[in-house]
Amino acid sequence: MMGAKYVKRNDVIFAGLLLRLFSYIIDVIILVVAALLISLLWNITFFQLGFAFLLFISAIIYFTILETSPWKATAGKKLLRLQVVNVLGAKIHLNKAVIRSFAKSIPVVLLFFLVRRLAGNPLYMWNYILIITSGLLLLGALITFFISKQKQPIYDRAFGVFVIKEKNSYRNDTVSS
Repeated sequence: MMGAKYVKRNDVIFAGLLLRLFSYIIDVIILVVAALLISLLWNITFFQLGFAFLLFISAIIYFTILETSPWKATAGKKLLRLQVVNVLGAKIHLNKAVIRSFAKSIPVVLLFFLVRRLAGNPLYMWNYILIITSGLLLLGALITFFISKQKQPIYDRAFGVFVIKEKNSYRNDTVSS
């Protein structure tokens, strides 16, 4: 890439867990509201499995489109002045964004099944398998986040993706060409 600036550890501030968590919460709220509005059009209630599928697909599309856009961020990340970049500091490629979005959307589905269970709806064996699998994936992401100097969960490490603070959101901007 011509004119791309390399991301070096001392050139950027990697987003910490709380910033990433808050941005994810904002994004999940946006996704749930959007899915609820769409479900009203399709006559799907919150506790039907169709809603979980709608939420999952919406999350993949939302994260993929916004993180590969010129913003390099979802609405939650943009509000908190974060960006999703590759090792060169450029926006990530579509193929990486789709798989990364798939991995990030699993906790949204986990949340749905937990809320569904708390509301007293029956869970079947495959629901438990999905919850356990999602929980293990989330645990793996957290463990790799804490052991990584660049604060990357496993799905970011696998694709060379970083979540950083925007350059104008911290002092002494010293990115070299």
